[in-house]
Amino acid sequence: MGVALVKAEPKKMGRPSTVTDEVVAKLEFYAVQGLTVRESAAVAGISCDAAYRFLRANSDFRRRIERLQTMTTIAAKLRIVEAIKAGDVKAAQWWLERKLPEEFSIKGRGAVSKRTKAVNDLSPEEIQRRLEKLLEKTVPNSTSIKGSVI
Repeated sequence: MGVALVKAEPKKMGRPSTVTDEVVAKLEFYAVQGLTVRESAAVAGISCDAAYRFLRANSDFRRRIERLQTMTTIAAKLRIVEAIKAGDVKAAQWWLERKLPEEFSIKGRGAVSKRTKAVNDLSPEEIQRRLEKLLEKTVPNSTSIKGSVI
């Protein structure tokens, strides 16, 4: 009877895993906050190697972490678009500089390249026109910002 009991409950060999349920919850929490796996592991109190081994061995958990990490980025993008729609000129300038760098980026320390027109030199109407055009391309079903004062 003792052998049957041992075979029914296989004994784990080696060191216990550092990735406990508590650590998994911490990794998920920090992923939502936008931390990388390396940063999350450090704050959760495990090695980076242990975190990556766990992710490789658990593909469902890896996909969940990837989805959670994108939530912060998506939330930030949505807030920027909402700020632009509300008339925030600084947000509009930031968005244009990053979405259309060939047209709006400022190279070096305050110097503007020959092909670049600084956003600060544009009229509010021109900024609004370009934002409407950009939002039509990048934000599906976006509410128009026509008529808003930027």
